[in-house]
Amino acid sequence: MLSALVVPLATTAQAQVADRPDRVTLKVTTSVAAAEHEFRQGLVEWDNINFVAARGHFAKAVELDPTLGIARVLSAGTALGMPAAERDAELKRGLADAAKGSSNELLAATAFGAMFRGNGAEAFNLFRAAAVAMPGEPTLAYRRALNSGALPNRDLVDVVVAQRAVRNAFPDFAPVRNTLAYNLWNVGNQQQALAEVREYVRLLPNHPNSHDSYAELLQWDGRFAEAISHYRRAVALDPGYTAGYDGIAEAQVLMGRGDLARASLAEAEAAAPLPGDAGRHRRIAATYLVEGNARAATTELGRALAAVKAAGGNTANAEATLHFQMAMVDFYLGDGKATASHAGAAAAGGPLAQANARALEALGRKDYAAAHQQLQAAIREATAAGTPGGANAAANLEVIEALVYVGEGRGDDAMAALGRGNSASPLGRMAAALAARAQGDLGAARSVSYEILANRQFTLLTFNAALSKGVARGPVSR
Repeated sequence: MLSALVVPLATTAQAQVADRPDRVTLKVTTSVAAAEHEFRQGLVEWDNINFVAARGHFAKAVELDPTLGIARVLSAGTALGMPAAERDAELKRGLADAAKGSSNELLAATAFGAMFRGNGAEAFNLFRAAAVAMPGEPTLAYRRALNSGALPNRDLVDVVVAQRAVRNAFPDFAPVRNTLAYNLWNVGNQQQALAEVREYVRLLPNHPNSHDSYAELLQWDGRFAEAISHYRRAVALDPGYTAGYDGIAEAQVLMGRGDLARASLAEAEAAAPLPGDAGRHRRIAATYLVEGNARAATTELGRALAAVKAAGGNTANAEATLHFQMAMVDFYLGDGKATASHAGAAAAGGPLAQANARALEALGRKDYAAAHQQLQAAIREATAAGTPGGANAAANLEVIEALVYVGEGRGDDAMAALGRGNSASPLGRMAAALAARAQGDLGAARSVSYEILANRQFTLLTFNAALSKGVARGPVSR
């Protein structure tokens, strides 16, 4: 079924529809058939969220034909861990090579380049032009729809409308069913979401991501046994598909079986080892966090820190993140004795991380005035930036400000800070439960805590979500 997805992109298909303007597709400039094949397969895997496989195909295409500019653009854009300067140089070289081909190839390559540089609105306009120029190429129409959310005054409903248009134009193009299903779920249309993801599996039954996506939506629907069955199908199709193993463990955590989740993660390490990777330790830590087991969670985060250090290179930000997480665990689930020391070590990160860490360090010392001073200065700086990124940073800092007020027992001030902050985030919901308790409203604290514990849109690598579930167990148990 995977090969069927390639047909609209293949050279033979191009030849067959060359005399039909409404079916023009992307034709790349290369005399190396194998390079074009690798490029096409890379697009298939990328559209289907199998990024590791996609990167491999794009890199192979460049190896086979170093002048295939659009393949170089995609190889650079999907290369995990490539330094920013090197990526930018590769993107520029790829665009220069693409300019030696057709205008359509350059247009598509430029659209991909804008997307990789984070220029969402520009990418949308370029993909829109590319989709008009090559109306038989579903991946370009699909990228136009995905980038439509970057336009001013657009929301998820607009993206759903755009994706439905792609689905209607290309009913056999499986990837759009995938992202459409997730977006339908998130706008509250769960039944249509499940229908779309079932169609994704029907169109692409032998790809791990279709089963992984179906499993995740089944998990969100509370159908854990069915979810685990499809997660297992995903890893059976591709034993290296680590997301499937994560999904099994996540469903088991939500079933209240952290022991089974840890066994599944051990199985994953045996089947798809990640030598020197800190991720598995962080995943195991999350299973303990949900259970409220601070000591075991901290031990695993410590092992993750050791793995990061052993990997070498520039690890300052990664180390700071792990120290900050250990400080949070100690303060909210532990005895608080190591909070200040871990938070102090976390201050080596970027500006935002420094503000969070310094505030948490002061909170660990019960120096509330210093904590507020750090946060309010950072909030003013973020707000002064006048950018969406600055506004988001300020909203997240307000949540930390609320948590400082909670530490002081000032529930009303905490609620006021949450009114300015990102109260819908996992940390925001945790702060809301703690603020209600600080106000003496135990009913509201329990209500928010039940909401946190009932949330099935949970991933092991989202630290704040795992921490919030662990903290929420307190008000509920009381």
